[in-house]
Amino acid sequence: MRNRIAGQLFSRSLPSVGFFFLLVLLLLASSPLFAQSPPQIRPKPNPWEVSAAFRASFLLGSADPFYTWSRLYRDGLGGGLSISRSVFRGVSLEGSMFYDYFEGKEVVSSIGPGTLGSLSLLSFSAGFRVYPIEFFRPVSTFFHPYLLVDLGGSYFSGIRFNGENDRSYPNTVDFAYGVGGGFDLFLWDRLIPFVEAKFQNSGRPEGVMDSLTTIPLAIGLRVLL
Repeated sequence: MRNRIAGQLFSRSLPSVGFFFLLVLLLLASSPLFAQSPPQIRPKPNPWEVSAAFRASFLLGSADPFYTWSRLYRDGLGGGLSISRSVFRGVSLEGSMFYDYFEGKEVVSSIGPGTLGSLSLLSFSAGFRVYPIEFFRPVSTFFHPYLLVDLGGSYFSGIRFNGENDRSYPNTVDFAYGVGGGFDLFLWDRLIPFVEAKFQNSGRPEGVMDSLTTIPLAIGLRVLL
């Protein structure tokens, strides 16, 4: 019972923590370091960037022939950090780490009704962001759309039922990948808000028939170093 209450409190507080963190970064834009005129092109030819993002992950697909993922868990909340560098004009190499939390629902299993414990997911990935418009002409707009692809791994917490660990579903590490896109908003010289969405296959938890697939929708900020 205590684990369930703690999980509910965490899931409700996570959005507030994420938005507070983003608000702090936005306030930095008013400091002398960031409060400059909007750039007409990318500020540096090969910048390092550090970014932080808060995201909501919408569940897709089925865990097995009888249950969809959305029947077992609520859509996830999470956040993460990334570091990237432009390898040449229009292409950035990026490494990321994200944590996502999915609150369990009440289900009826082979041993009777009960509540699934929360599912925690820690993801590591490396990939590319590609800015197509930068290949053809100097960029003079603040709106920079991009495509992305990443490969990596996911660590799943073991599945709990009615507060007890189920040995059929231990902690798992599996291959993961994502494909999607987003856009940067060059409103300041060194602080870049962005919005991003992708299809994410996080791999298959041990004991489950199908992979966990989601559509993460992220909002965040990049800081040019």
